[in-house]
Amino acid sequence: MCRSHRPRAWRHLGAVLAVMVTATGCGISSDTAPRDIIDERADGTEESAGPAAVGTEQIFLVVPNASGSPSRLVPVSRDVGSAEGLDPTSVLAVLFAGPNDRERSADVISLVPAGVELLGWGARTGGEVTVDLSAPFATLTGDALVFALAQVVYTVSELSGVRGVRITVDGESTPWPDVNGQLQSDALTVFDYPGLVRTTQPAFPAVPSE
Repeated sequence: MCRSHRPRAWRHLGAVLAVMVTATGCGISSDTAPRDIIDERADGTEESAGPAAVGTEQIFLVVPNASGSPSRLVPVSRDVGSAEGLDPTSVLAVLFAGPNDRERSADVISLVPAGVELLGWGARTGGEVTVDLSAPFATLTGDALVFALAQVVYTVSELSGVRGVRITVDGESTPWPDVNGQLQSDALTVFDYPGLVRTTQPAFPAVPSE
């Protein structure tokens, strides 16, 4: 049975850090101006800081490599308040707020575009959570898209009981690329984005013995 919900109070949360990296594939590409990726929003306006790095929950941001291209996801602590069951509203609000001042000074960024909002969500038996995001998310391509997808999937998967994350945009389903650029129509899991986390990797299921 599916439950759908609409977030209210935080719908008009301030715009987050936007990093739009255009690429033709999912390999790491070079960038001759890494400071533009780290310090500026796509629209050129100043960005508000995310909340303090405290709490028992985690969101996943991005650390660029020396050239400024996306390199690894990094888990950072956040206090997301009370979360009920599989409800991703609070944790995604914090993710969309992006890095705080201290994290930005350490070159931690977010590849989720400015203006992205959670339009609604639903949960199905078995731990599959659907998150419906607003149109700016669909503007991403290449490495930026892969890392933004991984940010959402890893962050929502931190909620107890989540087994997969299905991402729609304005209510429309679309296949999304995994870490190898292969399009996936099913719910995404952390196992679609292995090796992207800087300090930890997901515990892959054991290979069945013969």
